[in-house]
Amino acid sequence: MNAASTTRGRHSEMTEQQARAAGPSASQTATFATPRASQYLQQLCKHFAHKVEARFDETFGEVEMPGGRIRLRAEADALHVAVEGETTTAFLQARHVFEEHLVRFAFRENAGPLDWRAASPAPGK
Repeated sequence: MNAASTTRGRHSEMTEQQARAAGPSASQTATFATPRASQYLQQLCKHFAHKVEARFDETFGEVEMPGGRIRLRAEADALHVAVEGETTTAFLQARHVFEEHLVRFAFRENAGPLDWRAASPAPGK
């Protein structure tokens, strides 16, 4: 196993533990710094649309995953993502699928594991 795989595995374990501690539903956000945010948003949404419902334009995207949702927002220098799931399992699966595809599509930029953060509660909650 190479060093990148080991680091990636440890990172995933830590965030999986955090997600499981969040309870029956979970949500996290991450940002991928890139000047190609709109390109990746559209590419990801088009790809996911082959199997699940996806809506998008040049700056916003939403993908309905089994038991969860991925929301994307492109800015000039970053792609912002929010992943939520009805259950911890659905959340972890949606997050994994998204990150795996982003890393594959953004391979020229050496996209690695994202730094996932707990989502801020919506106003009024």
